[in-house]
Amino acid sequence: MLNRERIIRTCLNQPVDHLPLWFMFGPWGETMARWQQEGLNGHDWRAPFSFDAGFEVLPINLGFAPNFAWEILCEEGDYQTVRGENGITVKQLKDTSGIPMYLDYPVKIYDDWANLRDTRLNPNSPERFPANLAEIIQGMKQRDAAVQIGSYPYGLFGTLRDLMGVEELLISFYDEPAWIKEMMDYLTDFWIAIYKKTLEYVQIDHIHIWEDMSGKQGPLISPDMFRKFMMPNYKKITRFAKDNNIAVVSVDTDGNMDTLMPLLAESGIHMVLPFEVQAGCDIVEIRRRFPNICLCGGIDKLAIAKGRAAIDKELDRIAPLLTGTGYIPGLDHLPHPDISFADFSYFTEELRLRLHKNWHNVLLTDSGFYHDNELDKPLAPLIDCVQKMLQKPFWETKVLFIPTAAAQDKQKAAEITTRLKNELLAMGMLDENITVHDIDGSLTEADVMTFDMMYLTGGKTPYLAKRVRETGFDKIIKNFIFANKTYVGMSAGSVLLASHFNVDDMYNPTYEGLGLIKAYFSVHCVKPEGSPDQVWDDEFKGLPLPHITLQENQSLQLGWDGYKIIKPTEEYP
Repeated sequence: MLNRERIIRTCLNQPVDHLPLWFMFGPWGETMARWQQEGLNGHDWRAPFSFDAGFEVLPINLGFAPNFAWEILCEEGDYQTVRGENGITVKQLKDTSGIPMYLDYPVKIYDDWANLRDTRLNPNSPERFPANLAEIIQGMKQRDAAVQIGSYPYGLFGTLRDLMGVEELLISFYDEPAWIKEMMDYLTDFWIAIYKKTLEYVQIDHIHIWEDMSGKQGPLISPDMFRKFMMPNYKKITRFAKDNNIAVVSVDTDGNMDTLMPLLAESGIHMVLPFEVQAGCDIVEIRRRFPNICLCGGIDKLAIAKGRAAIDKELDRIAPLLTGTGYIPGLDHLPHPDISFADFSYFTEELRLRLHKNWHNVLLTDSGFYHDNELDKPLAPLIDCVQKMLQKPFWETKVLFIPTAAAQDKQKAAEITTRLKNELLAMGMLDENITVHDIDGSLTEADVMTFDMMYLTGGKTPYLAKRVRETGFDKIIKNFIFANKTYVGMSAGSVLLASHFNVDDMYNPTYEGLGLIKAYFSVHCVKPEGSPDQVWDDEFKGLPLPHITLQENQSLQLGWDGYKIIKPTEEYP
């Protein structure tokens, strides 16, 4: 199952192979600056983590066209007063993110609204669609991304709040109900007109509605007011979605939405987010009470800032949601500046491992399938093991053979390719079913998933790790394994899956592996006299993780729930 199908089925509470690993929220600016100081390269915070493509937002303007001109109205010390592109005037700190002081809004009386509607809210304004939209859509298709339209700050309550200010809006529900209804009705028809135009270019998968209509004490709008003013328009949007094969409609609101959840379900909403823990939201309990709505978020962002033990405890808390469907794991708001890059990285990778608890077809060998590479000396338990993993005859098996670890030395790469291919042929595989590939970014995940077995050979592990990360092949390897395809490693191709593969330089990121083994992992080892059999005592070695070692002819059979050492003692009959 690939990304687009998986995330849509998750939102619709349909069975999936595993939950998506995709976060709706990126970091605050201060968080991003911290992460860059702590090792994040560049400005793409997602790049190091091999997330699923998830939903990608079409850059189509659902707001003012044209925008207001952004303008600094005055400056006082560390503060500046600005009018933004949304027409709101605020006083804010110059160089720090945070909640500004709101001073003025663009709509105070009906005529202000009428003027904005007629001059800035025309759904047919040509500048709403970027000139390179076709190119953007093609990129989404190549990434198998699900297509989303709508994001912050576009929603019925949310947009009106930005037009009028929250106090004026809440008062106007009582004092000017006809005007509020007119604006909500117009905005709904306005957005649907843009959705229709968008469907001429691409199939939309997801309509997202941003509201932020709740606080710690609950919604700012009563259930009765929601039913009167908002539900008819929500139903209009969800009917449009159903009529046009748009699979998902979601609502984003901070705070505690508990009393409105039944009304969102009645309106046809498929997914709600982000369920802030500080607002009293317990996403496990909410899922129990509302099993037919997909939930997104709900992981306490503040816990992620407290280190690995707190992260493990928080993931243990939401563990009941990580199997099945109907939940997209994520933080309950933007990653906080208190979260270090190391802790966010640990959280992401630990979550990834917890989402994939059905894989077990990994065989990591020290030196291949034959003793001393002599084809008359097969290592029977290793060959039997990979046969059981494949669950098909060797002669039917399609193999992606990757000698990239040795690619810096062309002669050595050729020798390794010839020798190990001959082993596969001796086992009964067919030459025409073996594809040799040097990792270069040309194969997509869909291409790789057509193979039954991936075989990464020996060479220089740091070079291999660098190549898989630079090309994004690390994500493909993990998803291949998580799909329960068969992965075989030899030497460098084996230790690549460890958390770290150099115990002599354990904090050097050059030697970080893909993290599927929570241990240091070494091959071609000679057992020290008097040491434990395979897992050397971590206290004895002074290491923060166990150290797994393979000796000649041995292999590690690995799955999500553990591993075992295979020690051949006889030849293959």
